[in-house]
Amino acid sequence: MIMEMGYVGKWSRDLYLGMDMNGTPLMMKLGGQTLASAYYQLELASKAGISPNSVAPQAFFEMALGGSTNPYCKGYNSCTAAVLANEGASGTYNLPVQYLTGVIADLDGHWNFPGCDGCDILASDNQGLAAVDTSTTRGYANYQAGFLTLQKRAGHGLTLSANLTWSHTMDTDGINQEYVEDSPNNIYNLAYDYSNSPFDRRWVGNILAYYQLPFGKGQRFAANNAVVDKIIGGWSFAPIFSWGTGLPLETYTGSCGEVGQGYINWCAGAVPLVNTGTFGHSPHLAVKTDCVVGAYNDPACGFGGTGGNLFSNPTAVFNDFRPMYAGLDTSTFDDGPYYGQSRWNIDFTLAKSTKFTESAGATFYAQFLNGLNHMEYNDPGMNLLSPGNWGTLTSQFNSPRTIELGLRLYF
Repeated sequence: MIMEMGYVGKWSRDLYLGMDMNGTPLMMKLGGQTLASAYYQLELASKAGISPNSVAPQAFFEMALGGSTNPYCKGYNSCTAAVLANEGASGTYNLPVQYLTGVIADLDGHWNFPGCDGCDILASDNQGLAAVDTSTTRGYANYQAGFLTLQKRAGHGLTLSANLTWSHTMDTDGINQEYVEDSPNNIYNLAYDYSNSPFDRRWVGNILAYYQLPFGKGQRFAANNAVVDKIIGGWSFAPIFSWGTGLPLETYTGSCGEVGQGYINWCAGAVPLVNTGTFGHSPHLAVKTDCVVGAYNDPACGFGGTGGNLFSNPTAVFNDFRPMYAGLDTSTFDDGPYYGQSRWNIDFTLAKSTKFTESAGATFYAQFLNGLNHMEYNDPGMNLLSPGNWGTLTSQFNSPRTIELGLRLYF
């Protein structure tokens, strides 16, 4: 038997990265206040239900919109009040769903920046284009892994290969890095999007074996009868066992414009308020909900479904997340930090070889894919703007058991 331990590290830089030039410059500052800070104060006011004319003026909006001389601000106590009225619950509803991109798009054409009346922030608004995308080499990634392997070469009828790997990989995009029309959420600060890669499966284990059963002529358990030895001899069993922890599960605030992304973007994720490891990673069946969170898969709520949910208490987990806020958070939580269901599977082949003569014989085999007919669900959706679907398990991840039979004759 041979045991081997190893380490693999890979640091990558200057990777291809699409860049949507419509990204909002959160760091822009006027009157000693950044755009991000001013926007976050409006988010708080919207969430608290403050009336527009009661909101505290924000220096950035007052200077960027030019004060009461701007027609956009007329009829309100301040330009900040005008923004809250037009973008809040009684307006376009962009603030309640954290859609900063929509807020900026609506304000483009109303800005009165010092020395630049009517300027636009979003590049496509300024150019009259649907989107402005450029190719860069600003991406970077990091992969670290340790592995343990065990191999047994053929002996006593058994051949075995097993491995266990721990790895962690991070990059600057919420989708495969080489995707050509995707952009990080914050093009001005890629650290916001430097997070778990979508394929960041932490633990993976595999066992492959081939075992010739010790029955029949020349084996440990022989019948010493030609007919019986033909029947019980020549059997082999070859299993493949695979296991892995879950992949990062994308959560959503809902708007996909939380930090002022452009129009070719990935989406920011919801922010966990507790250690997500407490949520578990195994499905629950016949879950009883409050008919609000996870209700769309709860038959008792009148929506049908099986009652399957990733969480035993969907409402409690839902309340342990909040939206991502520009001006407060410095990470967009593209993937994770919550990981989905662990996966395991067993495939195996059962074969029987029989020799008729010295040079002629036959091999019968039966291959079982998903041999135990083990049911696994796809990971659920987790969108704060769609509580009814929160955690619901509705579709199958793996294929049902498949059996293939074969016969091989040789001479």
